[in-house]
Amino acid sequence: MQNRILTLATIIFVAAGIFQECSTSTPTSKKYSYGQVVTYAELLVLHEREKMVYSTPDSIYRNRVNQFFSQRKIAKEEFEKRIIELSRDNDAWRSFLMEATVAVDSIKSAKPV
Repeated sequence: MQNRILTLATIIFVAAGIFQECSTSTPTSKKYSYGQVVTYAELLVLHEREKMVYSTPDSIYRNRVNQFFSQRKIAKEEFEKRIIELSRDNDAWRSFLMEATVAVDSIKSAKPV
């Protein structure tokens, strides 16, 4: 289990490094909010806990994701659409993932998975 998590983290960092090296332009302003970063990070932690640690069935996991969005009063479809838009912009996506990785670490250090 730990090996899968470490492998995933390594892949993310390597990909981010490659994108950073290939990038020649610097973004003048962020195309996302810190709130979106935190929400994405919380979803990553939720996924890790429910699917990787506890092997929660898909139907229950989907239910928990829906509860996650409703508790925070966030439109799930709008959030997903925004994440897809961000992923199409390499610079913004790289920056977003780097901030989300830091946020995941902060969340995990604040409360165990």
